[in-house]
Amino acid sequence: MQSESKQLIVVLGMHRSGTSAITRGLKVLGVELGDKLIAAVEGDNSKGYWEDSDLNTLNIEMLYSIGSDWHNLTPIDHFDVETLREKGYFLKAAKLLHDKLKNNDLFGFKDPRVAKLLPFWTSVFSYSKIDVSYVLAIRHPISVIRSLEMRGEPNKEKSYLLWLGHVINSLSHTESARRVIVDYDHVMLAPDRELGRIADKFNLNIEQKELENYRSKFLDSDLQHSKYEPNEIKLDPLCPALAAEIYLKLQEIILSNDDLCGEDFQSLVTKWENEFRRLTPALSLIDKLVTQRNQDEHTISVRDAQIAETNNHIVDRDKSINQLHNELATRDNNINKLQNEVAERDTNVHKLNLVVAEQIETENQRNEEIEILNLDVSKKDAQVTELTNSVDGYVQEIESLKLDVSKKDTHVIELTDIVDGYVQEIESLKLDVSKKDTHVIELTDIVDGYVQEIESLKLDVSKKDTHVTELTNIVDGHVQEIETLNQKVAKKDKQLFELNNHAQELDKHAATLDQIVTELKSQLLAVHNSTSWRLTSPVRLLKDVSLYFSTDRTTTGKKPVKFNSTWYLEQNPDVENSGIDPLQHYLQHGKAEGRKPLPDSFLLRNKNRWQIFKSVYPSIVEESGGTLSTLKKARSVHKREGLQGVRKRILDTHKGTFTNASDRVDYQEWIRRYDTLDDESRSSMQRKLATHAYQPLISVVMPVYNANPEWLAKAIESVRSQIYPNWELCIADDASTNKTIRTLLQKYSDIDSRIKVVFREKNGHISATSNSAISIVEGDWIALLDHDDLLSEHALFWVADCINSNPSAQMIYSDEDKIDEGGTRSSPYFKCNWNIDLFYSQNMFSHLGVYKTELINAVDGFRIGLEGSQDHDLALRCIEKIDHKHIHHVPKVLYHWRIHEESTARSLDVKPYAAIAGEKALNEHFQRMGVKATTESIGYGYRTKYALPEALPLVSLLIPTRNGLELLKQCVDSILSKTSYSNFEIIIIDNGSDDTDTLNYLKLVTDNPSVRVIRDERPFNYSALNNSAVKHSRGEIIGLINNDIEVISPGWLNEMVSLALQPNAGAIGARLLYPDDTLQHAGVTLGMGGVAGHPHCHLPKTHHGYFCRASLAQSFSAVTAACLIIRKDIYTEVEGLNEADLRVAFNDVDFCLRVREVGYRNIWTPFAELYHHESATRGSEDTPEKKARFAQEIDYMQKQWGDLLLNDPAYSPNLTLEYRDFSYAWPPRN
Repeated sequence: MQSESKQLIVVLGMHRSGTSAITRGLKVLGVELGDKLIAAVEGDNSKGYWEDSDLNTLNIEMLYSIGSDWHNLTPIDHFDVETLREKGYFLKAAKLLHDKLKNNDLFGFKDPRVAKLLPFWTSVFSYSKIDVSYVLAIRHPISVIRSLEMRGEPNKEKSYLLWLGHVINSLSHTESARRVIVDYDHVMLAPDRELGRIADKFNLNIEQKELENYRSKFLDSDLQHSKYEPNEIKLDPLCPALAAEIYLKLQEIILSNDDLCGEDFQSLVTKWENEFRRLTPALSLIDKLVTQRNQDEHTISVRDAQIAETNNHIVDRDKSINQLHNELATRDNNINKLQNEVAERDTNVHKLNLVVAEQIETENQRNEEIEILNLDVSKKDAQVTELTNSVDGYVQEIESLKLDVSKKDTHVIELTDIVDGYVQEIESLKLDVSKKDTHVIELTDIVDGYVQEIESLKLDVSKKDTHVTELTNIVDGHVQEIETLNQKVAKKDKQLFELNNHAQELDKHAATLDQIVTELKSQLLAVHNSTSWRLTSPVRLLKDVSLYFSTDRTTTGKKPVKFNSTWYLEQNPDVENSGIDPLQHYLQHGKAEGRKPLPDSFLLRNKNRWQIFKSVYPSIVEESGGTLSTLKKARSVHKREGLQGVRKRILDTHKGTFTNASDRVDYQEWIRRYDTLDDESRSSMQRKLATHAYQPLISVVMPVYNANPEWLAKAIESVRSQIYPNWELCIADDASTNKTIRTLLQKYSDIDSRIKVVFREKNGHISATSNSAISIVEGDWIALLDHDDLLSEHALFWVADCINSNPSAQMIYSDEDKIDEGGTRSSPYFKCNWNIDLFYSQNMFSHLGVYKTELINAVDGFRIGLEGSQDHDLALRCIEKIDHKHIHHVPKVLYHWRIHEESTARSLDVKPYAAIAGEKALNEHFQRMGVKATTESIGYGYRTKYALPEALPLVSLLIPTRNGLELLKQCVDSILSKTSYSNFEIIIIDNGSDDTDTLNYLKLVTDNPSVRVIRDERPFNYSALNNSAVKHSRGEIIGLINNDIEVISPGWLNEMVSLALQPNAGAIGARLLYPDDTLQHAGVTLGMGGVAGHPHCHLPKTHHGYFCRASLAQSFSAVTAACLIIRKDIYTEVEGLNEADLRVAFNDVDFCLRVREVGYRNIWTPFAELYHHESATRGSEDTPEKKARFAQEIDYMQKQWGDLLLNDPAYSPNLTLEYRDFSYAWPPRN
């Protein structure tokens, strides 16, 4: 007998009910199935039966020994069990089990026949003292019947009865054992969940690697040929009512996770068993009739075989007779032919006889003559004999001569063949000589050309020598100028040394001041914590409120308090997150904390510099993080730019404080301040240019066709006026019909040797024309310019500067704006650094786009057929060839895109074919990259849909909560009812709920097998709660979900998971809306509001935002954890959320930055849309402890991430960090 430590798991179920697939799944739980499994059969069970061959053979023998089989309907009774005992099968079965479990503490097996033989096997298990558990496998009866039909069982009524017998037997004989019901269709849909149910029931562990192997390599659609809804069973009139009742009840138990051991269920099973037992006589009769039918069918089959054999003999004999007939007919034909020949011969013989008779008469006459002649002949014979002897000698000599002649003829033939070969070889050599003569002539011509070219080059070298001499003289002049500048620098260094000493004194003074401020803060904190301060707090609050609402200035002697709620919330995200009314917060806390009620706005006129300095100094100190930090920054600016630079920063700070949003996007004013070149800035660029070790030749490529002559001339002049001198302009005219174009281009080519033009004879559209221009390029770099657009004066300077700063660069792009027909600039597109996901959504690379020439050559330039999106296609093919770290962004407006009636700068509707070409370019890019994705135009950009795998990975959605029943229920219900993604589990982390209704709901919701609740009583620590829950999760993908989230779009999880599964994808964020349908989350921007903030916040749902960035998928440095999806292995790799330093705020930002730091990119998608009811159950940041904690979290983020918070690569230094509306930075941060 076995030790009690041995555990056996038996899979019970009807044939074709998925027992093989479910048994294979037990390996995921560490269950051994043995090494003697039945081999797979192609076309039946191609993935294997997973059935022990020894146990299978034993079951077949036992059924045969009692006159039964798997398809017999008659149940096995105790008489059959006793018969099996008497025949020795009991001990045989016990020994076989002992052998199977001898080396396995956890063993499992399946054979559908066990369900039939269960009365026998349960006694064996009891005798062997094995700890046995059962998996009851069920499948929709109609699917089972269809599968049996496909394998030769046409009788549906019998198949339904077989299903009933197997299921009832399995239920009635396992009532006292551990058991779990598993539906095969559920396993195919969500294997992780169903195996998790088995594991939970039997206290087993899931082996993740084995689970992945089972899910990806074993389960596939071929294992499930049909699938029906449960209630469809009622529609089949052949299905017994008892079968429908049992199946639907079992489905109800599975979904509700009810206990199979309850008295109500056991009484129901007893009722089903009794009903089925009443059918035993009928079932026995059916078995007898089926047996008799089978015997009759066997007899008929034997007779049919005999008849078929006889028929085959008859057919063979008929074939032989026909063959004989054919042979006789052939012989008859031959006889007829012979008879005709004999008749012809008889006629010929008769004719010959007449001739012979005539010849006989003639012969007689001749005989007489012959006798006379014989005498003469005999005489002659003697002479002939003599002559014959002589002739024989001559004949022998002649034969000898003939033999010699024959040999010589053979030799002559051989010599002739050799001569013919030589003649052919000579002819071939003559032909080769002729060809080589021609080649020599050609080479001579080429050499002559090279000689001429060398002479020309010598002439060019002579000219360049002269130019070098001139440059040398210029350099000598610069050397003298540099020496003068060095002397000036020495003087400045001395002044700087003196200023540094002064700055050190200021540092000491600042340290003293900081110490004083610290002491004052301590004193102030003591006052705030005093009893008198707390007691008088209501009085002060009433006083402040009365001041705010008072309109009678004479009664208070003070002006009413002015307050801007929107601005205050934008500047203080902690207040917005707390949900407190902004005015109330200011009056209670903000004013005492030194927070501003509204932005400073001063008029420069009638104020001297000292007044300006006094007005902006507090804000400068606040933004810089204190007096000492302010002084250090001022000293750094002074080192770089002198006192003038410090003054300029103070004035810029003063001028940059705008109250109205329209002022913040006054582009003309922004250009005037920050993008207008003067002589000093040009000189500065020239000086910097002189320090560049590498000054590459930049080839500006311009395709031209019937351009507006005025705009074309301006485009060319914008190149000629470049500060950077080492360029060439390569123009290709696409057979323009406007004759003025040719004249204009020829004119420019004549006056400037750096301008080269090729005139195409035939129109070929923009791609072919651009390639013609590329064919005359000589530079290392190519910049693309349309014939009606403009380059900024410093465009190529900044490109060259970028190349020198990044020697490995391959592609460079810049910011851009638009210019109208009157020359007014507008709509600046201040871009972020390289963002592959945004690039898939829109062509952010153009304009200005600059490429390494060898890279463009490597992809064969522009592709014909992609006109309209040829630039996008070119960039797509180029990024396939390089590491993306070699793509660089110049955050300057270097390109002015002309707005006119036929330009897409005005509207994409002008060239609808451009969107179609863009779709084609993107889809073909994904095909080349082997990415399963499709792209479609959505009017304002492109949407890329990534394919999900056939076996959907399990997603674990983690929802921390405390009370808040209404929000929590709304969140969970919306996920369960609206989410189209099927394979997920919900883990609710209950952080100390004490509300009765909430606790009741948490008990009720776990009736759903997809929902679990984990109780975590620790003080609220968002990071720790989620980290702990991840350890309990079963999914390979983690979802962090706030309890105040509500699903809008059913496909939200499909979208986010498809992105999370892409290579190098990290955290995936969703588009979150406030209940009023304004935008709450469209990515997170670093530095906004101090640490990080939400751009486009409160943007109406239907608005696309700044250059459609509120409606296009793209990478961000961070996304909010209110709804965040990420692969579990990445979550573990970065060690989850920071529960030590960031318990509440900014933990998601820090997490995303660490994910980004190890090489993944965080992606936000607008195509996963949900409502966010914004921290409704978290509470307010309104206690001293919470405020201190929040301040510590801000301090941690600033120390941990430093300058990155002010230089978000997914944002632009030309855009503000003070507001969330993508308004301009005053001044830019670069």
